[in-house]
Amino acid sequence: MSSYWEKRFLSIWLFNEHEDKRYLRQMDKRMETLQKSLNETTNDFLARWASQDGLSLDDMRALISKEDQRKWKMTLKEFREKAIDGGYEEELNREYFRSRISRVEQLRGQLYLQGVEAAVIERQELETHLLNQKQETFFRTIYELSNRGQIDFGINWEKYNENMLRRTLTTKWDGGNFSTRIWGNLTKELPERLTNVLSQAAVSGWGIDKMQLELSRGITGVTKSRMTTLVQTESTHIAELAAFDGYRETNVEQWQWMATLEINTCAHCASLDTQVFEVDGNQDPPPAGSHPNCRCRSIPYIEGWVHLKRWSRNMETGKGERIDFVPYDEWKQGKTGNTEGNDVSAIMNKIDMNKAKPQELIDLGKIVNEKHGVSDILGDKKKLTDVFNKYRPMGGVVPEEAWFTRSNKLVKAQLQESFKYYPTDWSKYIVDNNKKIFAGKTDRGFFYKDLVNSSVSNYLKGASMNDGVSIYSNGVKATTAWHEIGHMVDFFNPNLVRIEKEWIESRTAGEKEIPLSKIFPGFGYKRNEKTKKDNFISPYIGKSYSNATEVLSMGLESIYEPDGGKLTKIEKDGTRVYNRIDKDKDYLHLIIGLILKG
Repeated sequence: MSSYWEKRFLSIWLFNEHEDKRYLRQMDKRMETLQKSLNETTNDFLARWASQDGLSLDDMRALISKEDQRKWKMTLKEFREKAIDGGYEEELNREYFRSRISRVEQLRGQLYLQGVEAAVIERQELETHLLNQKQETFFRTIYELSNRGQIDFGINWEKYNENMLRRTLTTKWDGGNFSTRIWGNLTKELPERLTNVLSQAAVSGWGIDKMQLELSRGITGVTKSRMTTLVQTESTHIAELAAFDGYRETNVEQWQWMATLEINTCAHCASLDTQVFEVDGNQDPPPAGSHPNCRCRSIPYIEGWVHLKRWSRNMETGKGERIDFVPYDEWKQGKTGNTEGNDVSAIMNKIDMNKAKPQELIDLGKIVNEKHGVSDILGDKKKLTDVFNKYRPMGGVVPEEAWFTRSNKLVKAQLQESFKYYPTDWSKYIVDNNKKIFAGKTDRGFFYKDLVNSSVSNYLKGASMNDGVSIYSNGVKATTAWHEIGHMVDFFNPNLVRIEKEWIESRTAGEKEIPLSKIFPGFGYKRNEKTKKDNFISPYIGKSYSNATEVLSMGLESIYEPDGGKLTKIEKDGTRVYNRIDKDKDYLHLIIGLILKG
């Protein structure tokens, strides 16, 4: 495609992106209005609740404050002991909770109606936006392909009326259309999330400020994010349908897939970059918008056109720019410092982590190890980062605002130091999932999926379910930070856990679980801590969990903090046998693969 023609079609993409941003700015204002409305509803709800109990709003605030709730619970405990003697403990509990939960149920209806009102407005607004996007894309595509109107294709313009365009919008794809997705977000998920917050508040005794914060998160943190994704995805899909209508009307027979030049472009889209397809062929390429936030596009393919420029996102500024044409693989290799990894990048792009098998990751790790000698640089964090950075961005930091208050400074510093050498994406999980991370100090390190105290008996003060994650360490053991971040990565990536479990099963087929305390007596293991020890460099690698493993965690510390290796066994004469991860190439290669793709 000549630079002249290319600028024309790039202008269509840029126009669509500009219109999406304009719509999202307007949507933000509507979401703010919805938030204010919900706040007013909950304040009114709390005021009426207080009135029904014969309390002022100030009394109500005091009643459900955490401090007074603790005192009240003590009174209830004493009363329950007396009630047991009278035989009506069950009735007492039922009536107490019913009186509070039933009021929250009344609120559900109010929130639902407000969600319906917001959904109706947003559906109308988005329908108008998508109609404009399709119409503009369709006519602009034909205008450019007809050499800006100089070629007459004999198009029947009358059939492209508003009713035809509207029918396109109501056509289902990927299980639904934009209307059903908006309806689900605003009338089902949002009311349920908000009333769940209030139900938990009623039982747990949250303060009003805490309630309002949680309610706001339901809108600004979750609903707004999902709506933004919805708008961008639906707009891309509609624009692509319009472009194909334009191709057909102007007798374009082939089209070419252009993956967006971004580091996080999905592997499937990237693997098809620059491939050519028939407009009415039987191929099954990924249509634009087939997955959330997809920004890849098709362009008409006409023999004789030569690529000179294409659109790319600048990794440093985050802004779009036109650069000299280069296929996606070559662009990514250049951005990640890779000038020698064509085969590795191609293999990585073909691995779909939703379906990947352990052997695919092992094969990938083996190639990288043989190419760069990872076995020879274990523990050299700088060299390890230089190798892995050839294939994916490495090095990150968790922003200050993402740390939960009162995090231990020493443990926090150790975690940040580890994040500096891990894949950049790993340090983004906290913010991307709208969570906080707490760094705590205790004798034995561990990761937990919520913000909890060191005994995991209570949430941290000011925290509740799903607010964030916790990582504890004694602040002394060098391997803990590297290890526990691995558990955090597994927590945010169920596919990794699936792959790791499949690998353990393949290595330990037919083997029975045995207590770790039997393998290592006197090490403090509990009787319910069991493993399948195989010939792993540490029997702990095969430890049994329902929804977790020690595979990635033990592997990461073995690569970044190997020292003399892991304790493999204790001989009858008391001799302790240690082995490093390079003694188990299968395991080493799996971990390298997980670092590159996890």
